[in-house]
This record gives sequence, structure tokens and C-alpha cells, in this order.
Amino acid sequence: MLLCGLSAGCLGGIGTTYNVMLPLYKKIYELYNKGDMKGALEVQKEADKFISIMLRYSLIPAVKAILEEMGFDVGPASAPMKLYGKDEKKQIISAMKNAGFEF
Repeated sequence: MLLCGLSAGCLGGIGTTYNVMLPLYKKIYELYNKGDMKGALEVQKEADKFISIMLRYSLIPAVKAILEEMGFDVGPASAPMKLYGKDEKKQIISAMKNAGFEF
């Protein structure tokens, strides 16, 4: 929730999903710093839509599947996290695409 942090006085944020959604987070940051809270909130809602999909799965393995789809070979998640096979990865990617995520 980058926007919540910025609103509370933080100067930035750190998050696992930043690895796959940097353009959205940059847009939130830019809009907030321009004083466009309404615009920043709309982009935050878009990011939240994708985050909710990733959270349906195990977050870190889901992010790794998305990074793999983006062309980054980051390897599997470490134990005890879930290890997704090809079919499960396809489900994650499909859900993200259906929600409008661009790879």
C-alpha cells in the first residue's frame, strides 16, 4: 500500500510486488507528489487488483512465476514455499492477463 505510506509521510516504499509492477508504483508516486491524490488512488486500486490475484496463490512463488513470464529466470521459491508446475504457473499468468496485467 504505497499510497497509504506516502500519505503517512513516508518517502518511498518496499514491497515484493514492486518487482513486477514498477510502472504502476512509479505512477502512484508521481501522481501523489504532484498532489493528484484521486489519480494516485485510482492507480493504487489497479495495483491492488493484481495484488489480490497474487495473494490467491502463495505471493512469492506467484511473483516468481510472473517474473519468469516477463523473461527473468529467477528460479523457484525456496522451501517451505510452494513450487508451482507449468499448469499452475499458466493459471497465475492467465488470471493476471484476464485482470488486465501487461507483461
